Amino acid sequence: IGTYEGSPYIVSELLHGTTLRERLRKGRLSVQEASGYALQLAQGLSAAHEKGIIHRDLKPENLFITEEGRLKILDFGIAKLVAPMTLGTGETLPSPQPHTEDGAILGTVGYMSPEQVRGQPADQRSDVFAFGAIVYEMLAGRSPFERDTAVETGYAILNDDPPPLPVEVPTALDRLVRRCLAKRPEDRIQAAQEMVDALASATVERAPVQRQGTYGWALGAGAALTLVVLAVLGWRLRTRGEGPGNSIAVLPFVNMSNDRENEYFSDGMTEELINALTNVEGLRVVSRTAVFALKGQNLEVQQIGDKLNVNTLLEGSVRREGNALRVTAQLIKVSDGYHLWSKSYDRELKSVFSLEDEIARSIAQTLRHKLLRGGVKPSTTSQEAHDLYLKGRYFWEKRNSEALHQAVSYYQQAIDKDPAYALAYVGLADVTVARVDYEGASPAEVLPVAKRAGLRALEIDPGLAEAHASLGLISLYDFDWQTALNEFRAAIELKPDYAAAHKFYGQALTGFGRLEEGLAELERARQEDPTSLIINNNIAYSHLVARDYVGAASRLKKNLEMDPSFWLSHLDLAGAYMLQGKYDDALAELDKIRQAPSGLAEALRARIHARAGRRAEALRLLHDMEERSGRGYVRASQLGIVWVALGDKDRAFALFEKGCSERDSLLHYVKSDPSFDPVRSDPRFKQLLKCLHLE
Repeated sequence: IGTYEGSPYIVSELLHGTTLRERLRKGRLSVQEASGYALQLAQGLSAAHEKGIIHRDLKPENLFITEEGRLKILDFGIAKLVAPMTLGTGETLPSPQPHTEDGAILGTVGYMSPEQVRGQPADQRSDVFAFGAIVYEMLAGRSPFERDTAVETGYAILNDDPPPLPVEVPTALDRLVRRCLAKRPEDRIQAAQEMVDALASATVERAPVQRQGTYGWALGAGAALTLVVLAVLGWRLRTRGEGPGNSIAVLPFVNMSNDRENEYFSDGMTEELINALTNVEGLRVVSRTAVFALKGQNLEVQQIGDKLNVNTLLEGSVRREGNALRVTAQLIKVSDGYHLWSKSYDRELKSVFSLEDEIARSIAQTLRHKLLRGGVKPSTTSQEAHDLYLKGRYFWEKRNSEALHQAVSYYQQAIDKDPAYALAYVGLADVTVARVDYEGASPAEVLPVAKRAGLRALEIDPGLAEAHASLGLISLYDFDWQTALNEFRAAIELKPDYAAAHKFYGQALTGFGRLEEGLAELERARQEDPTSLIINNNIAYSHLVARDYVGAASRLKKNLEMDPSFWLSHLDLAGAYMLQGKYDDALAELDKIRQAPSGLAEALRARIHARAGRRAEALRLLHDMEERSGRGYVRASQLGIVWVALGDKDRAFALFEKGCSERDSLLHYVKSDPSFDPVRSDPRFKQLLKCLHLE
């Protein structure tokens, strides 16, 4: 724009080429070609957004591909002027306003974001949605939401999920497109630069674009852009010659429902698919704990495969609206990111069990395995009970006092709806006994309740491994050691790849001083659940009770690299430092704990001060804990161990005897934990072992 001899002028670039719409009329683009154009489009949008410009009418008609393979974004006029609302096919609807204002419907329907369809204000995330729709169309050869009329298209944008992309589309590119097409702006990629970063982080040469001209491909000024997406997206230019893998991780299914509270349902369906796939012969299935540890992390397929040590991944989304259910699932080969299988299902909510069975069978067939034990067995005939159970599981996994009470309520409601719901009884038993650790509930109060629930679950279904594991844990808290061991073995026999059962069994053996056997079980648990923080922590603790304090500390530090907020590893690392005489390091480690249940951190802090010779500070902390014990349950052994560190064995044994009568669960480790070393030679120690039925 300028003036010449008093007259204004505009100079426009003369382009030779074709629009993306004209290119799409010849058919869908290859993954390489589409990825290259997607990168250029993202770069252009990022530049515009940095200038505060929102396009609001991105569509293939407004994207121009030059003969050199460069992509140009055209027609920014809608930022100031209202264009007719059109379908890509040419159908139009009248513009509702003569100027731009909130409530005006601006854009081409097939590429409009949900907020634009509703006439709400648009921002840069509206362009992100249009970007997703365009990239989808390049890859699939069709618009994700286009219907016969503009009204139907608008309804689809508001309510429907896009169909699955072709199987050759790399998983990460598929994810990127789906994130861009999220219904809620806050669920989308928030800035175009994020798309650029995802698409431009690898450089491989893309397929050349047909062009005319006199310059060679390598030397011409308009040489084709070689920055593309495919390496970061898991794409590898190789064949599918490898055989299917024998291991799988079911990644947390994405909640695509308008109601975020439906997260419990997508999480629950993920867990039930994990359980269903354990029935596939010869297929190793990664545990729920391992996959949910990766929830929300932006990892590539190969990174996930390496972390979980698997050859295949199952990922998908769940959209629930009332009694209607849409589930999209994709089976992905880790080595190259190829989709081995992909399908969308539209069902009623009551058909969820048959749907899970169908998905499991499809995966077994794709991986050339056999589904054992008759497939997925519905755990209840009541859809209401199942829904309440999933809510209970959702809150149980949060592992805090308030959530535990919500979980108890939902499990009980599920049982009220279906008194024969064995898994709901297991959930009730597990949550009830967990109250001892997470909120300091008295064992005398909760153990009978938990035991009744666990026995009822076994009465309903004697072959339920989860019920045997639950009863084993309850028996451990109740000092019924032999029953605990028998129940853990029964759970493992019924479900050999059940990581939790191996973990509980390993913990029990470690507590009894059978360190080699205990460590072997814990290592087996880690094999099934390699990223489990608690299992890795248990293995580190096994080294601690073997008096390998340096080795224990090293393993605990590695655990904290995975999750710096994991309180139990901070607690045990502080203990390892204390046992090495590194008292300042131990206190510094305790300071990193935001919240630990049942006063464990306070008791350890008092012991550190006692061992460091700071008796007055140790007594002050001990007095605070004793005062709290008058207002509620505090484990007697926590106080007793502090008195051991202070050298008062009489008070220590009085508290240990009290703990024995109260079923203090920390006394399970009395035979192996180094904290008890100073009193092992005391004659009263043998009496304590007899009280605990350990001698």
